Amino acid sequence: MAKSVPAIVQPSILAWARESAGYSLEEAAKKLQTSSDKLESWENGTKPPSIARVRKMVTVYKRPLHFFFLDEPPVDPPIPHDFRRLPVDGIVHYEPTLRFHVRAAYERRQIALDLAADLDVKPTPFPLAGSLGDDTEALSDRVRSFLTVTVADQKRMHRRGDNYRFWRARLEAKDILIFQFTGIRPKQMLGFSLSFELLPVIAVNRKLKPNGRVFTLLHELAHLIVGESGVCDLAEDHLGSPKDQQTEIFANRLAAAMLLPKAAFLSEPIVRRRGSGQHEWSNDELESLALAYGVSEETVLRRLLTLGRTTQRFYARKRAEYLARYERLEEEEREGVDQDEFRRNRPQEVISDFGRFFTGLVLANYSQDRISLTDASKFLGVKAPMVEKVERLLLARS
Repeated sequence: MAKSVPAIVQPSILAWARESAGYSLEEAAKKLQTSSDKLESWENGTKPPSIARVRKMVTVYKRPLHFFFLDEPPVDPPIPHDFRRLPVDGIVHYEPTLRFHVRAAYERRQIALDLAADLDVKPTPFPLAGSLGDDTEALSDRVRSFLTVTVADQKRMHRRGDNYRFWRARLEAKDILIFQFTGIRPKQMLGFSLSFELLPVIAVNRKLKPNGRVFTLLHELAHLIVGESGVCDLAEDHLGSPKDQQTEIFANRLAAAMLLPKAAFLSEPIVRRRGSGQHEWSNDELESLALAYGVSEETVLRRLLTLGRTTQRFYARKRAEYLARYERLEEEEREGVDQDEFRRNRPQEVISDFGRFFTGLVLANYSQDRISLTDASKFLGVKAPMVEKVERLLLARS
């Protein structure tokens, strides 16, 4: 049997790679198909791992091979503040998949900045600014004006997903990077944001239905407006600090106000007929309003509560119904056959997950021979022959 070749690595690098990936010693040992004791011996310097083991760490921890041969651990950008519902033990848990997606978002943003500079493209600084004390109605009007969104635009959306594509395009036109990701259940996390003056980032869970993605998109936009990066599940009653709750309530209210502008919403025949005061609403009424604006019924319900058109008790009862429905649908999807696997459109997935802005920067640099085909395929996460198909699709939809 061939003797394994030891890797000359700093033990601190091995511990950093595991911890920054979010794995406990036991979890990482299982992923690496070794024992906790052996992994601990590598990390405390008692015995070096083999080159083959380090290559396995590259895959599990999702770090480039050369990172493991640095003299000291590099400094990672910070993980956004956790606004999600905390677990019972009150401890924040950043899942490995979440860490990998956040890390990828930071890396893509830096790639976008470099590619833009190579093309002499100067991204427009993010101009929207607000505070938790701002009036959400006035601020939402300002944001809609900035994005040039009208009620008529919204009501022209009839096909599934049109509303999400519309809002996303409006944000990307303002030099905001929009990424989609998967691998985390919506119950765990809906999205996150990275606040920057140039090329801020919004990431949305691809497992959400289109209407859910729209609300998450604008909720994360609200985080950018107050200048605070965040990882969110949109819950307002979690165990976080009062400041966290205030931030999430503000983001939810602003998102709903952007989607359902006050004057237009209160002028809807269904709402106008009921008049002022707090009411209970039928499923048909809620569904009709949701379809008209391309939003979820829960968003309509939230807006009715904010505008004093329903009671807190009715809101809580209906929201519990919606949460149960989401849970049931998610369970059915996990148990059923994923039909998307049989009709995957890889070029479309690239544009959907990376966004038109980022994808366009990569392809523009490639077409001008500023980057190689290998670089383009790596940046877009596809094999080299697929790059041309992505380019054709992007041009066809321009």
